[in-house]
Amino acid sequence: MRGSFKFQVSSPKSQARKNLIHKPSKGFMEHLTYGPSAGQVFSKAVIELTAHGISHPRLDAEVLLAHALGTDRTGLYTRLHVPLSLEQQETFRVLFQRRMQREPLQYITSVREFWSLEFKVDLRVLIPRPETEVVVETALRLLSQSAIRNPQSAILDVGTGSGCIAIALTKRIPCSRMLGIDRSWDALRVARTNGRQHKVSGRIDW
Repeated sequence: MRGSFKFQVSSPKSQARKNLIHKPSKGFMEHLTYGPSAGQVFSKAVIELTAHGISHPRLDAEVLLAHALGTDRTGLYTRLHVPLSLEQQETFRVLFQRRMQREPLQYITSVREFWSLEFKVDLRVLIPRPETEVVVETALRLLSQSAIRNPQSAILDVGTGSGCIAIALTKRIPCSRMLGIDRSWDALRVARTNGRQHKVSGRIDW
């Protein structure tokens, strides 16, 4: 990517500051010198993602930069003027390069929102798709009132993966008992982690 951030340093400590210039590996971030603001990094990231044909470049840049800064997308916009530390630059550079290689955003951040809940996802499980929420909606509509009220009733989630369906249903049906099964032990470990995160572990058997 052409161009770079240049900062005029007129103080006697200019040489010391030059020694702090961050020199990451090849790629987009190699053009960022010491002290680029979050806004500058964000703008260049959007341009670069767009040039490489990445879908939703602005959204991806928001999510990745917010993740690197340890905030959310709303928080990102309150600190666009704030310079990034060298550690934050390096963190973002690594995340950015993974996205440029077309690794799914959810695997990069290890987070996927589903049914207004955040779930941990990684390579051990598939990323829940938005249309999978229809399964939850349909299940809620079809479950009989007697089944919902009967504490002995149980719901089986086959191929539970990250556990998103089982957990979403358990959160919506207070008296339900859920069984989530999967052929992958690794996937079940992820599901258990999500169950603990959403405080429903005691009501779901994995």
